[in-house]
Amino acid sequence: MRYGQSHHVPEHVYHSQLKNCCQKNNESRQEFEADIARLVRLAYSSTPENGMERLAVQAFLDGLHDTETRQALTLPRPSKLVDALARALEFEAAQQSCRSQAKVRKMEEDVEEGTCNEADIRRVVEGMWEKRQIRCWNCGKVGHVRSRCPRNKEMSPSSEK
Repeated sequence: MRYGQSHHVPEHVYHSQLKNCCQKNNESRQEFEADIARLVRLAYSSTPENGMERLAVQAFLDGLHDTETRQALTLPRPSKLVDALARALEFEAAQQSCRSQAKVRKMEEDVEEGTCNEADIRRVVEGMWEKRQIRCWNCGKVGHVRSRCPRNKEMSPSSEK
């Protein structure tokens, strides 16, 4: 599309993109959630909000590349996309925690056997905590996700009163 030209994409194109939307291997869950939210708004612009949420949650679950996460989120069936993302991130953190604890236990055994030292363990544990930090895609700060960004409240029309 050239600068200044208006270009209207028919909704059925967005429907198709949404139906085939899958999380890429190098794509975070936050990026994938944002892409799903965008496509649902474009594909179903005239649908009521609660209907859009159901469609977004289903597309998010269907498109997750991690089968275990998809299975863990299927039974509780979140009603909102933001809840699906939060539960997916919680599940991912729990998986990483279990894997990390197993690594630390293995390294502790290695220390006892003399094949690694405590400095190695400290380095691994510090690296685990760095990886677990969540970065907001809205403001770029660490500690929250886009849907829970304080900047959203600052920019909302109700905060202008």
